[in-house]
Amino acid sequence: MKDFLAVAVRLQRIELLTRTLVNDLYSQEDKEMAGTWIAELATNMADEVKAKVLETNSPSSGL
Repeated sequence: MKDFLAVAVRLQRIELLTRTLVNDLYSQEDKEMAGTWIAELATNMADEVKAKVLETNSPSSGL
């Protein structure tokens, strides 16, 4: 459950950051930096999900 909560919090942060990017209060440089950060966060989360899926589907997992 703890892992799920951490993932949910990270997704909320990504969503919030993404929504703020559509606001014209930020410079193009800020938007590019935020976009890079979002990509890094999402890639890390995707890697974690893939690892969990592989772990769950491995023959030694007992499934």
